[in-house]
Amino acid sequence: MHRAGLIALPPRRRCPPNPLARRCRPRAVEIDRTPVHTRLDALGALAVVPVRRTAAEPLFNALIDAHHYLGYTQPVGEHLKYLVYAAGRPLACVAWSSGATPPRPRRPVSRCRRRRGGTTSTSLPPTPAF
Repeated sequence: MHRAGLIALPPRRRCPPNPLARRCRPRAVEIDRTPVHTRLDALGALAVVPVRRTAAEPLFNALIDAHHYLGYTQPVGEHLKYLVYAAGRPLACVAWSSGATPPRPRRPVSRCRRRRGGTTSTSLPPTPAF
C-alpha cells in the first residue's frame, strides 16, 4: 500500500543485517591448472574425499566459482561436497543437494483386483498438486 501511495510510512529506523543475503564470493586459489593428457588408468587410484565442513571446503567453493558457468552459490538444504584427487592433485568437484520440494509420483498408482474370470484394474484418484 505504501508503494502504491495509499499510505505514508515513517522512515526505516534501521536495517537488520542478513549475513545469508550478503555472502562473500570464495577467494581464488592457486593450484596446478595444466591440462592432464593421459589415460585414466595411468592416473592411478582416484581418491574421492568428502570436504563438507573441513579445511578443504574453501578449495571446493573456489574451484566451483572459477570453473562452473553459474559460479558458486551456497546449496539449499542438506548437501554433500566431494573433491576427486589423483596423485594429490584435485581433478573434479562433485556435489549433491536435497530437493527444494518433496518428491511425488508422476502418475497415480493403479490397483489391480482379482475377480473370477480375469483381473480388473481400478485407478486411484489423482495426486493433489502442492
